[in-house]
Amino acid sequence: MRFSNPDRYAAPPRPARPAERHRRSDRAAWLVFCVYSRVVPPLVRRWLRRNWR
Repeated sequence: MRFSNPDRYAAPPRPARPAERHRRSDRAAWLVFCVYSRVVPPLVRRWLRRNWR
């Protein structure tokens, strides 16, 4: 009696998952960008006004 192919009973390969791991980091990056874009320009303007006078 021949042995059957062991791969025949192996679990099928898992399907590729969407990039769920990156969602949290993308949200964090977006949040940092939003905060940066709202906070830094006024600080730069204030710094430029002080140093140019």
